[in-house]
Amino acid sequence: MAQQEQPAAEPAPETPPKGKKKGGKKKICLIAFLIALAVAGGVGFSMLQPRAAQAATVDPSVLQANGWQQVGGVATTSQEQKASGITVKINTASTSYTRDLTELKSKARTLGVTLPEDTSQLNQVFTFRADRVALPAIADLPMFKSTAVDQLAQVAESQFVDTVRAAGVSDFQFKETQRVTGPSGRTLQGKVFEGTFATTLGSTPLSGSIRGFQAVSSDGPLTVISGVVPGSIKMGARDVSKLVGHDGDKEWTGLLQLAGSV
Repeated sequence: MAQQEQPAAEPAPETPPKGKKKGGKKKICLIAFLIALAVAGGVGFSMLQPRAAQAATVDPSVLQANGWQQVGGVATTSQEQKASGITVKINTASTSYTRDLTELKSKARTLGVTLPEDTSQLNQVFTFRADRVALPAIADLPMFKSTAVDQLAQVAESQFVDTVRAAGVSDFQFKETQRVTGPSGRTLQGKVFEGTFATTLGSTPLSGSIRGFQAVSSDGPLTVISGVVPGSIKMGARDVSKLVGHDGDKEWTGLLQLAGSV
């Protein structure tokens, strides 16, 4: 199981259409950066050939232990741009997960609240996603790798924040860095974000605090890891976290265990 270390302070569901558009533009900027590297470095054509992206998945035992499940299959996307006679393509394989809310819905009924079968609105604040990103081989060259990873991290963080905010989360801001150690001993350094959410499930207004984790792992294939979970849940003005069996700290630990097991 992933072990959470003491964080050191420092200064998502399918992306809604707006988020997709912003993310696409940001990836175009990353591709343009790779093209600039190719032109400046005078690298061979073979170094710019697209590479297939293999799916990054969470350990099934970790999913089961924390009550999460995969949503659909692996989604693959491609983004390309041509400049100076050079075409560069980035391939991405994405796997999405969400929390099983069966128990929460059952306990809500004891409060006299019957939540609808379609809980997609609530599932937006229980999400985890792993994106395996395949950059051209030029990004693996020692002289370029660190810069390419930094560029990818900036794109990924911006897209993550845009997506979460577009899902109805306000004041979603970076708070601190946090390190997670996975079952294999691999260490993952990521960023923690916090905000508040508000949505309506059927006729029931739901709100609460939310925490997010986002990281880019370059130890092996490039992998972008991101997820959010509520810290608290309110129905109307009433905090019902304990009544519906929601433990924000436990959910956060579970999210980090998912991140460490990819």
